[in-house]
Amino acid sequence: MKGKILFLLLTLFVALPVIIFVIMAVQGMIIEASDAKPEDIVATNITSTSADIKWTTGKKTQGVIEYGTSANLINRYAPETEDKSEHVVALTLLQPATTYYFQLNIGKTIFDNEGTPWTFTTKTKDGTEAASAVKGIMTRILSKDEEATKTAEILGTGNCTGKTCAEIKSMLGKGCGVVDYLKCTTSDSITNTSITSSSFTITPNPSTIYMLSNICQIEYLQMGDSCMKWSWDSIATKPQNCRDAFDRYIFQCRSKSFTSTNTEDVPTWYYNEALIDIASNSATLKVTPKDGSIVYCQVRAEDKVGGTGHATDWLRVAQTCN
Repeated sequence: MKGKILFLLLTLFVALPVIIFVIMAVQGMIIEASDAKPEDIVATNITSTSADIKWTTGKKTQGVIEYGTSANLINRYAPETEDKSEHVVALTLLQPATTYYFQLNIGKTIFDNEGTPWTFTTKTKDGTEAASAVKGIMTRILSKDEEATKTAEILGTGNCTGKTCAEIKSMLGKGCGVVDYLKCTTSDSITNTSITSSSFTITPNPSTIYMLSNICQIEYLQMGDSCMKWSWDSIATKPQNCRDAFDRYIFQCRSKSFTSTNTEDVPTWYYNEALIDIASNSATLKVTPKDGSIVYCQVRAEDKVGGTGHATDWLRVAQTCN
């Protein structure tokens, strides 16, 4: 009996310091992780082309601002250059009147706003406050100067320097417009015809050439707080030419990729409808996907004719349903 008691005492004597060390180490890691968590995150000093992101941490850390123009397209990075506990990172070369999404990467841990990126909206070109963002999209009407700029981007400025159709196509909105591209692609049939911006009118039935301007393209499609809820870039917030040209969305979701060539794989359709309201940019799936399944969705805007040449390009995304 005395031997067993002695053994237990020796075991406790050896094990107790180890247990205490493990407990202290775990507490230390928890405190260290907690100290690295950002607090008081705010976007400030917002102009039409820049903004400062500020936050604090309980210990000195070095973070990276990851940001982009949609929650699904965070593809820009602004790193800190040294360890700090009070942080300020300047984001520059931003677009006016645009909503930006951002998150923090500290020590390879992503911090965001409870599962979604934080957002801020830059001011307009003249420095005034832009309207509040709705689902990440600006709901404002372009000024006359901005509308004229967009029209120039579409029709061209008269200073197109592209020598080939391919060059002109790559420069659409950058000095070249659809008129320049139209001249190039149809030069054989209109050699003796002069086409000018004043004689060319964009109609409510946009051509494929008009779509090349990219002015009306839908820029994002994203899942909401569940895989049943979806929203996308609204045509109603784009230039007047876009709002005049299109009057509906085609929104589709299914269990199979839209680019798949496997004819034996029969997909389950979760949604496949036309939405006749260009101001509406959200939908709820009709069929509930299984947990863990991948949902493939696509959306585009169409006019009354529909089909190729009368619609924006398909925007496709795939998300896992949790």
